[in-house]
Amino acid sequence: MSGGEAGRRQQLAAGVVMRKPRRDRTILDPHDIVVGERRRLDESALAPLMESMRAIGQQTPIAVRRVASDQYALVAGLHRLQACLRLGVWVSAEVFEDEREARLWEVSENLHRAELTVAERAAHVAEWIGLTEGKLGQLALVSGGRGNTGGVRAAARELGIEHCEVRRAVIIDAITPEAKVAARYAALDDNQSALLRVAHAEDQMAEVAEIVAARAASPLPDRDLPRRVAALEYRVAVLETVLEALLAAVSAP
Repeated sequence: MSGGEAGRRQQLAAGVVMRKPRRDRTILDPHDIVVGERRRLDESALAPLMESMRAIGQQTPIAVRRVASDQYALVAGLHRLQACLRLGVWVSAEVFEDEREARLWEVSENLHRAELTVAERAAHVAEWIGLTEGKLGQLALVSGGRGNTGGVRAAARELGIEHCEVRRAVIIDAITPEAKVAARYAALDDNQSALLRVAHAEDQMAEVAEIVAARAASPLPDRDLPRRVAALEYRVAVLETVLEALLAAVSAP
């Protein structure tokens, strides 16, 4: 990732408006909290957090959603939850009863993280628009794939990001599920320009293959034999990636 792209992501993440849940704090057994599959744990961040919690306790509650009388789904605070589990202590939490409100808070926290790929960030922005319009389903697009203009304006305002960024996110998220899988396998899911090309293509699967094939066809370096061998090996790997992407997309349920 370029320095400019990293800086842009940090700026976008910093601009996200976190919706604070209006719930009373409670104490829960961390073993009663289910963690979703999408969450990634950063072990390097966990150790200093545990040291801090040993010294001063848990200062910020996690957010959870009640899914049964004695079971909860994590909304926000994976590292605090894991720290409590490893320390063998109960966790302070805010409990959501409303699924939509909980999901809005989770999307807000996810957008606050700078390590999201372009495709992941687009999906979160599009979901935010759908949720704020009271829809738990997919975001409805108007003709031309421009997205709901009122929802785009509201998302830009509430999330604190540029209107054009929201529009691009809506366009990218409208890529077909098969083409999204292919783009991910072809390592294009963090390439905004490539994803926009795919989104605007009539045949999105063919566009993914064309982008990757064009990369593989770039001129080989003439400096020395080891570099030429390495470049050839890279071309083979890229072509294998294209094949895997197409096969995965075709066989995806």
